[in-house]
Amino acid sequence: MVNITAGSLNFMGYVLTMKLDRLRVILQRVYFQNQLNSSGFTIVPIHPGLVVTDMNPFGAISSEESAKKMFDAVDALSVKDEFFLRNYDGSVLAW
Repeated sequence: MVNITAGSLNFMGYVLTMKLDRLRVILQRVYFQNQLNSSGFTIVPIHPGLVVTDMNPFGAISSEESAKKMFDAVDALSVKDEFFLRNYDGSVLAW
């Protein structure tokens, strides 16, 4: 499961809106992990990295590189891997 979220563009509520949205996604993933892991599913929250886009021309990687590395990272996982937030390259990110 890969979710990419963006916060509201409302300036005053931007930080809170984005944090609440990210919290919702994390809780959703925890729920799916608890429900599906025993059936052999691996639920992995994965961050796509700082991707160059029209809205973010100062990103660090291209969308193609991000997608390829995310697929490689997901392919390297197994059911035994623990529920950690991972970066697009498969490394574990701190919550």
